[in-house]
Amino acid sequence: MRDSSYETPTGDMFVPAIVSAPRPEKDKAGNPCLVFDCVFNSSLKSSSLKDPEFKAFLTELALQRVEAQAAVPLSRNIGTPNIRSKGPIPPRTVSIPSILYPPNHPIRSDSTPVENTTPTTGKKLIQEIQTPLPPPNAPLQSAEISSSPSTEEIPTWFWTQDDQDIRITVHVPKLTRSHISSATIDIESNRLIFCVPSLYVLDINTAATSEPPSQDTTSSKQIAGLKIQRPFAVDTARAEFRVAEGLLVVFV
Repeated sequence: MRDSSYETPTGDMFVPAIVSAPRPEKDKAGNPCLVFDCVFNSSLKSSSLKDPEFKAFLTELALQRVEAQAAVPLSRNIGTPNIRSKGPIPPRTVSIPSILYPPNHPIRSDSTPVENTTPTTGKKLIQEIQTPLPPPNAPLQSAEISSSPSTEEIPTWFWTQDDQDIRITVHVPKLTRSHISSATIDIESNRLIFCVPSLYVLDINTAATSEPPSQDTTSSKQIAGLKIQRPFAVDTARAEFRVAEGLLVVFV
């Protein structure tokens, strides 16, 4: 199957897929399970029914997208029980974000020429920040006590309740796609740290007993509201970089 919407300028096949947030369900025996919806364009159905290799390709693509978004490894021992689905499939309509299309694709309005591109490997949406510590009693070097001011900006943010999730929206108008690879998001049960070196740094700490000097009144009110909410759901947290909108959206 070939469709101009899924073909890159070089003639390669591109199949976008949208993965939902995980939702708890129960199977026919009443056992708990975790369900992800992976949405493809309906035009792919006929090809998947006719071509077993194409169906296997879509299955593997769905597994890879779930692994990348949820940061969980999945087995490739696939079972096909004689049921339509585990739990009901809610009606859903999705739009493909332009960022998911390859560079130079006509649907990407902001596409720019890319040379010597190489395939990128899957990258977790939520990364742990590991800062190396100096050895005990190590003398401080002059570079370590530099008094130069930090170049990172503290972005504005707000939170809302989104069904089962706490949704934290961060305004990052200066963020570009080239910054995403160096961005880190560290999530604990009562803390969220977002950092883009030399651009943004944000530390939301709901367990802090005192406010940092750099914190403004708006942030103080937002944190006060978060303190009376449940702890952040670290295991199911996910993040979306919406570069076109200048936003980072974190669901915890």
